[in-house]
Amino acid sequence: MSFTKFLLLTLATLISTMLAGCDSEQWNRPAVTLESIQVLTAEDATDIGAEVSLTVGDSQALIALGRYSDGSSADLTSSVDWHSDNTAIVAADADGNVAAIRAGRTQITASLGSIVSNAVTIIVTDPVLTSIQVTPAVVELPRGNSQQFTALGRYNDGSTADLTNSVNWASDDTDIASVDTLGELRAVAIGSTTVTASLGDIVSNRVAVTV
Repeated sequence: MSFTKFLLLTLATLISTMLAGCDSEQWNRPAVTLESIQVLTAEDATDIGAEVSLTVGDSQALIALGRYSDGSSADLTSSVDWHSDNTAIVAADADGNVAAIRAGRTQITASLGSIVSNAVTIIVTDPVLTSIQVTPAVVELPRGNSQQFTALGRYNDGSTADLTNSVNWASDDTDIASVDTLGELRAVAIGSTTVTASLGDIVSNRVAVTV
């Protein structure tokens, strides 16, 4: 065998050995697997902890962060299955948006295959009444006539509701003007009085009534 052929054969053997070693290393490398899923807030991608408080009608965007065996992480929000233990209280869509439907408590989880995230408790409360506005705010009425009041409730979430039939109506002097449970004022005698509407600890503006 010539020296040139020997050299080529040796080089080919060396390259073949190196390639075989690379293939062996590639096949023996452990597969990267999903190890955990963490549910976070979408606003700032921080851990939301064990509980989230919402008011009826509110919504909250969540994300699912997957952590892998090689130390990497990935946003799995649109890949996981979102689950609410009670969809009558909180519903979750495929993009991780949860909507508060009625007052109560339930848990939300995200899963992919056999990997299930931490359980996040969602507490839903009814809106809190903050004020009551009675209209008209001033009434001048001939004796024997009547006037219908309206009570508008305002809540901490910015919503409003007609509470006319729900509030407690009161006149400071029922001998001058009385008001029934549905907010209808009746002028009884000449004079002045004040009418208010209340619900729990919330009392409306004071309406000046002159008969």
